[in-house]
This record gives sequence, C-alpha cells and structure tokens, in this order.
Amino acid sequence: LKILVVDSGKPRQSLYLQQVYSSALELPFEMKRIPVEQLTPEELGNHNVIILNDVPRLSDRARDRLNELRKTGQGQLVLLSGSADIGWWNAFTALPVKVTQKIIVNKDRGKFSFALTTYDRNHAIFKSFEKSSTMTIGTAQFFSYVETEAKKGASVLAKFENGSPALIESAGD
Repeated sequence: LKILVVDSGKPRQSLYLQQVYSSALELPFEMKRIPVEQLTPEELGNHNVIILNDVPRLSDRARDRLNELRKTGQGQLVLLSGSADIGWWNAFTALPVKVTQKIIVNKDRGKFSFALTTYDRNHAIFKSFEKSSTMTIGTAQFFSYVETEAKKGASVLAKFENGSPALIESAGD
C-alpha cells in the first residue's frame, strides 16, 4: 500500500508513524511524508491511504479532493492533537467526529501518557499489525490528543485507557 503522511512539518512529528509502517518486513507499506504546506490535490490521488497527522487545517482544494477520493474508497486517517484548529475541523462535515477539546495527558488527565487498550482486532486496519512479531498496538504512547465524540453512524474502532474514542471510522457513503 502506498501511504502518504501529511504533517505540519515539525521535526520528528511523524517519526513514530514512520517507524510503525517500517517496523517489520512483513508489513506491506510504502510511505511518503510531506508537510501540509506542500500538499496538492494532485498528490492526494497518488496514494492508497492518506494520514493527516495533526495538521492545523487543509486548503479548500485539498479538503474537497479528500472528500472525492474517500468516496472512491481511498483510506484516510485523521490524527488530531495540539496543532489542530478545532473550529476548522468541526466545520469539516465529512469528518465522522465532533471535536470537543485538546488534551495534554499529563496536565489534563494526571498521567504521563495514555495507551490504546481497546481496539477492534477484526477490523482490516489492525490485521497487518496482529501478524507482526515486532510491533504491538498497545505499545504506542499518546502524550496529547483531541477528545472527540463519534457522530451518528460512525464506529469507534479503538479507545484510550480512559474509554475515550481514539479511532473512529465514518459510515460508508
């Protein structure tokens, strides 16, 4: 699978994503990373999966192209945290969540980090990792995130240890 990771260009921002998708030879991923400022609508169409890693917002053209590509079956994962413009993301009606607040785990939850403790092991997004001998989902640490609520028809695929949704899938179009 060809994966495009789009981030806000901070040093090492997507390091852990790069490690996850290259952690074992049996994981069939080819990954490219670019900062959101360099993202073009044309680039979005060159990949099977798009991961938006805590970008503040997208250009209108990129947002519209993502909507078109999602309807054709392109995989899309949106990870929101401290850089996210909550108002902009809540106005993005295709997003299967309502964003409620930014969370810094240490400050707001009194713990060093959160882990994913519950996830749908039968969902296709997790299948490749279940077969990996070098990586497990539960080892990922989250120091900050954006708290969300699933919209009607959306499915929660993974939860943080406090029960908050961590990964939400949109309903099929």
